[in-house]
Amino acid sequence: MTSVRMSLLISLAEKYSVTVINIGSTLIIARLLSPEEIGVYSVGMAFVAVAHTLRDFGIGNYLIQEKELTQDRIRTAAGITLLLAWSLALLLALGSGWIADFYNKPETRSVMLILSLSFVVIPFSSPTLALLRRNMSFKALYQIRIISAVIHSTVAVVLAWQGYSFASLAWASLAGVTTTAIIAALHRPGQRIIWPNFVEWRRVASFGSKSSIEALITEIGQNAVDIIAGRMLGFTAVGIFSRAKGLVSMFEREFTNAVIQVAFPAFASGHRAGLDLKAPYLKAIGTLTVFAWPFYAFLALMAYPIIRIMFGDQWDAAVPLVQILAVGGMITALWSLAGQVLLGMGKIDQLLKARVITLTVRVICIVWAANYSIAHVAASQVVYFVLGYFVFFQFLKPLLKFSHTDMILATWKSLLVTLSSSIVPAFALFYMQPGPGNLWMPLLVGSFGMGVGWLAGIYGFNHSFSDEITNAVRLAIERMRGGTQGSSN
Repeated sequence: MTSVRMSLLISLAEKYSVTVINIGSTLIIARLLSPEEIGVYSVGMAFVAVAHTLRDFGIGNYLIQEKELTQDRIRTAAGITLLLAWSLALLLALGSGWIADFYNKPETRSVMLILSLSFVVIPFSSPTLALLRRNMSFKALYQIRIISAVIHSTVAVVLAWQGYSFASLAWASLAGVTTTAIIAALHRPGQRIIWPNFVEWRRVASFGSKSSIEALITEIGQNAVDIIAGRMLGFTAVGIFSRAKGLVSMFEREFTNAVIQVAFPAFASGHRAGLDLKAPYLKAIGTLTVFAWPFYAFLALMAYPIIRIMFGDQWDAAVPLVQILAVGGMITALWSLAGQVLLGMGKIDQLLKARVITLTVRVICIVWAANYSIAHVAASQVVYFVLGYFVFFQFLKPLLKFSHTDMILATWKSLLVTLSSSIVPAFALFYMQPGPGNLWMPLLVGSFGMGVGWLAGIYGFNHSFSDEITNAVRLAIERMRGGTQGSSN
């Protein structure tokens, strides 16, 4: 349990460090690029992101969950990754012209051509990153991702400043991927080069094909708004939605994904050891919601000053979208880890079925809503988030033997903490009334009040996470005392 806690702390530290770096670059880029320029990049990136799931072919997940991992299986995974990635790089380059014609936007082709180059580089790092995750070597992953984030942000800001427009983001992405590959090479387990082969291709492909389809469905769902709305509502609408989604998704990127990085190998390890995963899963949901729900509630209340301060007045249209998507984020927190449990238990078939059901509904909702406005599209996502909870619950129920009552018991204190943390932000919104000339004070008051209210709720309602905070503080004090005594000696 100690190794899991430490891995989670390092993973969270990595995500928050990357967040600080990304926020700094985003503040600048939002003022250098227009919503339409962001929309051009977002649409091109949506297609590339879908291709990335095919490129991975579930290889990373395979390497993490494989019970008997041999050198031939590792090398086969590397071989399949190389073959698929380079093939997809060629297909993206050849198909970029057709996609640009479909959207009647020649600039989209440039974005896709630049991003396709990353597929040439990625195979040299992805197997190593998966092995580091399997071994829970999160210190190495921390170093790799921090340096890559710095390079990515620096290149994006410099090129945008020099007038490279949407292409600045594409070149920055390539620079980040290349940096990851270089540094990952220095952290290979055993410092050995992974020479590709195809000796175990049947075993790897059996898992990888299903995992790849599942990942593809997930990625299509994640980018469905950009792909569909870009055609039906235009690039400016997509740019506005992308900015709102990017802000709301900050928690998912920087916290939930940090938890997932540790949860998946931890669930897989527990399953291999024959442990009951019900209690760990419910505890993880209780911990996740005590962070997620207050964050999304605060974001919904303070959306206007946050958007104005971070991005400027050209993004005001994103405010109502942020508020709608924040509601969806609160619902998503209830089932964000469900896929990791199914994957860790090797239930790839059930996971695939759940993804197909939810994607179908998601696409139908987007197509219908895009006939009206981008706000309708945002609202349609809430329907998908609600459905996702019930679908995944049905697949997890027979495996973990738990009920809706168990979920309520695991999260009801998180709800109380959310209410406690929202009192001051709500006061700041309704009584301080943020406006163009009154942004910082309501946000500062709301932020401070949220932090105090969160801590008060954690201890006042005796949330289970209070023990983690107390233990962390006690450990920090003991180490400080130890260091002080060592210095005096």
